[in-house]
Amino acid sequence: MNDNKAKVRILSLDGGGIRGIISASVLVYLENEIRGRSNDPDAQLSDYFDLIIGTSTGGILGAMLLIPDPQRPSRALYGAVEILEFYREFGTAIFNDSERSKWLNIRQLINAANYRHDTLVKLLSEKTLGLPISALLKPYVATAYDMRSQRSIFFSSREASHKKRDYLLSDVLRATAAAPTYFAPAKVSNLLQPQEASLIAIDGGVFANNPAMCAYAEARSMDFPFLSERARAKDMLMLSIGTGSVQSDFGDVSRSKTWGLLSWAKSIPEIMMAAGYDTVNYQMERLFESLESEKDRKNFKRVDHPREEGKTPEYDRDMADASEANLAALFRAGQVAVAQGQNEDQNAWSLDTFIDKLVEQGKRSDQDASLAV
Repeated sequence: MNDNKAKVRILSLDGGGIRGIISASVLVYLENEIRGRSNDPDAQLSDYFDLIIGTSTGGILGAMLLIPDPQRPSRALYGAVEILEFYREFGTAIFNDSERSKWLNIRQLINAANYRHDTLVKLLSEKTLGLPISALLKPYVATAYDMRSQRSIFFSSREASHKKRDYLLSDVLRATAAAPTYFAPAKVSNLLQPQEASLIAIDGGVFANNPAMCAYAEARSMDFPFLSERARAKDMLMLSIGTGSVQSDFGDVSRSKTWGLLSWAKSIPEIMMAAGYDTVNYQMERLFESLESEKDRKNFKRVDHPREEGKTPEYDRDMADASEANLAALFRAGQVAVAQGQNEDQNAWSLDTFIDKLVEQGKRSDQDASLAV
């Protein structure tokens, strides 16, 4: 192990709609490499992470990694390859086939959700087996925003018992993926206190499209039996995976002082999303760079398709473009992200070295991770 000391291994997965194929492609590489380096052909990502957190499509990816197999309850039902194939197979049904008519854009004046959520709900219900979030194999968190209480929500698979909260996993995933103007808000009821008013939840991407800092906060609040005290940054190995960076098309920004309401309404969401990605990544890098040990400083790794100024990526910036051509482009972008992840500098391991660090920690079961408080 790294300095013979146990580390909390954290996987953070960004939001991004169908661009989750980029993240899923990275996860396939990760799982294959772990199997080879551990000499265990049956190894799963759930064996080598102690906490998984995701927003929107990242929440779906993370949960699917932790759904127990009914025939072998200690193992995950889906591997990374099956999850990638899920995105490839059903992306068109979720987005392209569920798109509402945009006739003269009049409909959007009374219902801004561009996609029917029926297909998504059906698929999530089937894939999650009707399980509650508490049934997941390891600690897991999905982000969302509750419009009723006007506060951020962190759905956790390991809620402290006195909080009396548990939710249907399919409802949680529907909520974390309910991106405004894409899908309608989700109604989520507490299974342990059904008399409570249901949450009216939307995509956690409105405040944490890159949930890495949320992951850090969650890990700080949990007790892990393999650590003698609460985890600090020096006790963590965190892998943060993005869904691709794109250059927004703002037109001639030198004329932005004359933009009207419609121009700003179109641009502000993209500005806030891009700035959020970058800000969280900046915060995490500075946090780990402040650590005393040179090795510990490198224990945060960000993997994403690079953003190159003035260059348009091969894939579509539209998070709902599930055309065959774009699905293929997103898969190729995932390979580029993996290749980019092999870069190593004074503050980050290469992806392969980071994988070695994960494997050196060995497998851990659910009994090695306890409740949040």
